[in-house]
Amino acid sequence: MLRKRVFIVIGLDFASRKLAIDSLKKRLIPQKSSCLNLQVYYGRDIDFDKVRSLFLSFSFEKERIVVFKESSFLNKEVKDFLYNNVKDIIRNNYLIFEFEKDYFFFKR
Repeated sequence: MLRKRVFIVIGLDFASRKLAIDSLKKRLIPQKSSCLNLQVYYGRDIDFDKVRSLFLSFSFEKERIVVFKESSFLNKEVKDFLYNNVKDIIRNNYLIFEFEKDYFFFKR
């Protein structure tokens, strides 16, 4: 079992990013578990209120995976909320942030 709770998937190739996320999901979610403990959100579409309710609401699943696609488009309020509450959020959640960027973009 992976002990890490936050993952970043970076790349320009959609298929490679999808493969990486699928691999993480298989390692994190037991095969017998339902897909109900996986939630996918897009950075352009999710706002502060939705993120806050997502992580402050009760989950019937023991653990869940939350994937943020297009993470570079998350607004400042959302980023601040995630940053300020990450210790509480990762108690019952795995976070995967996907970026459609070249790795070298982040080294600048």
